[in-house]
Amino acid sequence: MPAKVDRRFAKRFPTRTWWLRPASAEERQMQFRGRSVEGWHACLVIGRSGDKFMSMPFYSSSPDVGDIDDDSAALTAENVGATLLDGAMPYITIQR
Repeated sequence: MPAKVDRRFAKRFPTRTWWLRPASAEERQMQFRGRSVEGWHACLVIGRSGDKFMSMPFYSSSPDVGDIDDDSAALTAENVGATLLDGAMPYITIQR
């Protein structure tokens, strides 16, 4: 079930397919098994297809990922997905 924040984001931006956001406390427990890494922030790539949502965990160099555009979020999703398929946790450096 998608988080309320994701449903609200999807309503506000109906053409967005991908976005990034910090993980909630519950998501950190579920998707990161409660682990934290000093200097890195637990975040999620959220993907949407119609009314279906999916999320992929990654560690970000910055917690400020919410304003990343759709194209950059899609590229991040591709990299995160490939890393997860390889069996590793992705670490993404956010550059501004």
